[in-house]
Amino acid sequence: MEAASLCTMATCVLNQWSMDFAGNKRRILSSIIEAKRLGASYRLGPELEITGYGCSDHFYEGDTFLHSWQVLRDLLIDPATRDIVCDVGMPVRHLGVAYNCRVVFLNGQVLLIRPKTRMADDGNYRESRWFSRWTKRGEIDKTFQLPDLIESAIGQSTAPFGDAVLAFRDASLGFETCEEIWTIGSSHIDLFLNGVDIVVNSSGSYHQLRKLNRRVDLISSCTNKAGGLYLYSNLRGCDGERVYYDGSALVAMNGRLVAQSRQFALEEVEVTSATVDLEEIRNYRQANRSHCQQSAEAPALTRIAVPQWRLCRQDVAAACQSTNLPMEPRYHTPEEEIALGPACWLWDYLRRSGQSGYFLPLSGGIDSTATSCLVYSMSVQVFESVQSGCQEVLQDLRRIVRDPQFLPGSPQDICSRLFTTCYMGSENSSSETRQRAEQLAKEIGASHLALRIDAAVSALVAIFVACTGLQPKFRAHGGSAQENLALQNVQARVRMVLAYLFAQLVLLARGLTGNLLVLGSANLDEGLRGYMTKYDCSSADVNPIGGISKSDLRSFIRYSMRRHGISILGEIFSAPPTAELEPLAANGQLAQTDEVDMGMTYDELSAYGRLRKLDKCGPVAMFLRLRRLWPQHSAKVVADKVKHFFRSYSINRHKVTVLTPSYHAEAYNIDDNRFDHRQFLYNVNWPWQFQQIDQLVDQMAGCEPVLTTDKMELGHPESSNRAGGTGAGNSGSTYTTTGTVDKIQTNDTTGSKKSVLSSSVGYQGCVRLLAQIGRQRATWRGGIASTPIPPVESAAAKILASGNLAAARRRPQQQQQQLQGRIGKRTSPLAVKANNDSGRCRHRNQSNRAASKVQQLGNVEQAPIVARLTLSPRGCRVVQQQQQHQEPDEPTGHRRFPAPRMRLAIP
Repeated sequence: MEAASLCTMATCVLNQWSMDFAGNKRRILSSIIEAKRLGASYRLGPELEITGYGCSDHFYEGDTFLHSWQVLRDLLIDPATRDIVCDVGMPVRHLGVAYNCRVVFLNGQVLLIRPKTRMADDGNYRESRWFSRWTKRGEIDKTFQLPDLIESAIGQSTAPFGDAVLAFRDASLGFETCEEIWTIGSSHIDLFLNGVDIVVNSSGSYHQLRKLNRRVDLISSCTNKAGGLYLYSNLRGCDGERVYYDGSALVAMNGRLVAQSRQFALEEVEVTSATVDLEEIRNYRQANRSHCQQSAEAPALTRIAVPQWRLCRQDVAAACQSTNLPMEPRYHTPEEEIALGPACWLWDYLRRSGQSGYFLPLSGGIDSTATSCLVYSMSVQVFESVQSGCQEVLQDLRRIVRDPQFLPGSPQDICSRLFTTCYMGSENSSSETRQRAEQLAKEIGASHLALRIDAAVSALVAIFVACTGLQPKFRAHGGSAQENLALQNVQARVRMVLAYLFAQLVLLARGLTGNLLVLGSANLDEGLRGYMTKYDCSSADVNPIGGISKSDLRSFIRYSMRRHGISILGEIFSAPPTAELEPLAANGQLAQTDEVDMGMTYDELSAYGRLRKLDKCGPVAMFLRLRRLWPQHSAKVVADKVKHFFRSYSINRHKVTVLTPSYHAEAYNIDDNRFDHRQFLYNVNWPWQFQQIDQLVDQMAGCEPVLTTDKMELGHPESSNRAGGTGAGNSGSTYTTTGTVDKIQTNDTTGSKKSVLSSSVGYQGCVRLLAQIGRQRATWRGGIASTPIPPVESAAAKILASGNLAAARRRPQQQQQQLQGRIGKRTSPLAVKANNDSGRCRHRNQSNRAASKVQQLGNVEQAPIVARLTLSPRGCRVVQQQQQHQEPDEPTGHRRFPAPRMRLAIP
């Protein structure tokens, strides 16, 4: 190996701030100095690092371009930038057109201004709003006129502008910018086929859960087939928007990662270097004969010679320099990403806002608890940075707490100075939630307050009563649904007003100065559904969990229990989600839970959100997709669920226009007119779409899943009261149970004396049907195979009886998945066969308990029905089916979807 083939390259992660030209320049210079200290001959910076990426419509302003050139001038003449190739990002106007550019310079001379050739316009990106792409691939304009301020500083009047390769004495360098590596026809393909040794990518890629894996795969794979060295740089931090740029500078060679920086950190500048042997690239390519043939046929690209500079070291000591070895990528789990990303974003927002900390209405529920844990995670990261000797973080911390001598001894010390929580209880609040809030605040070190809002609520209601003469009542006290809703909403809005009052004055009450930022704690799923009161305590300054789904938040809570040892989190995790806005039951228990109020589970909400945003599904497409994904439900049930979601979504769509700015974490975010561009005024009945769904349901009526049994065992009437029903003698006993039966038809088969039931209930409904008739074993016929179905006294019923509703919901789905894994995906029409034994049904005492099991299992479903069963020696038939309307009972301003009610008789 010759010394002349070893080169050291540096790629940077910078925490830039949009329009902060002075601070951005300081960080760029700091990274250049650090790259030179590491022995690098080339320094790569992130996209638009001079201005910051999130300037948005500031890119329309001439001042933004002027200030960018002023910063570039200072960099060109600064001695710290000499003897290293510097690559910086900034906006440039050429012939009246604005481009997102890279400016490469060496020793005070501009070598190339390279515009971006592909624009990012999806997700949170809107580059085409401000920039045009360079369409002349492989072409340059050598007569680009540099501004006078640049010419007077360095004596250079023109510079090459366009798409070209820089050919140094010993190696060649090609360019991509962010989006170009994500496109089908990426620039690196032509570059590597033209023998370019090194491709560099200046990027501004924001964080989403599980996104880093895709970046690493792209960067590694682009060098795997063609060979070569690839450098990737990225921004870090909150530069003034809802997104967080998550760093992770990368270096890959010949398909293997050789260097990687941290994904989440509080330091503003991080430089990652890699020393590689370029001869390994040439040998790798030479051994790939197909690559050599394609390279020989590839059209030549424009090259700009830089004969005065070498990228590889020439001194003898270079021969003894070690090179970077291949390494495995470092990934965080999604729970760790939630703990680190929003926490870093909160720190950036706090230190740049000029405020003195955060204030949170802490309810003792899982959402405000997750927000508290994120603030504590922020405190942990600040403490660890201070412990490691990071003076920048310590200086920021002392400035925020207004104490130049403050030196924390633990994360709790930081939390006590930066975080104030407040439990705002009412007569509808339980003692359990208050105790949980107090215990959580104590464990993380937050300054905690507790108060009652009843006096404020009563005063507001009294004003209304005095003006109108109407005394509103809760539904539990005989009031209407409209009154019930209004009394819930006034509580929620009072909490928002009090939160801002306390945030402005609580530090003054402690003899301190400064204001606090109010934190919101409404999760992504609730925002999608509109399950919140407009302008309640979800209205805040920032919301770190507004882009995170409920399921991910629950995983994060479990992670926080393990990571930080916060004992109260286990109790909070197990508690049912509730708004506590309605009066408690007579026994002091909760009378309101979120999932019942919404008419759907949080898991279902996440499914709706992903199909709506990621898979671009309207009502009809969502119905068809969910019909396949939820085989345990009939077509009618799935249709009703989809309709209910779209009604709820469209009724409450106006609420997203005032959502608190939140951390972007999920690809199905609902951030209005930034990430999610949809109208907020809908025809909530969706007449055309819902009619199409109804037609599909009718067409699917004969294609439902199938279940068969060879016997039916009916409950004994004498003990039916234990099942919640009434006994009426052997000639016709009546049971009342709950279940999910949609439709049951009967056909008597002559000769065999068996009764056949045809139903659209699917597997899960069939289990309930078996419970109704006391049958514990059946055969599911799937065309070519059959398998026993688990008995009615299943784990689902036992789990439900223990109070674990979530586990009870999952169990039937697990049984269904296990079942279909054995019989395949094909099913035939459902048939349930009953043996009447010469026309008379046999009764057994022990089977009476099945009705009780059904009553338990019925609570699993969100749309329960009541099945009225009348037992007699004859066959089974349907008597009637009726709808049960429910009054509006949720703090969202609309009705719950009415659940079907069935009266089923077995004469």
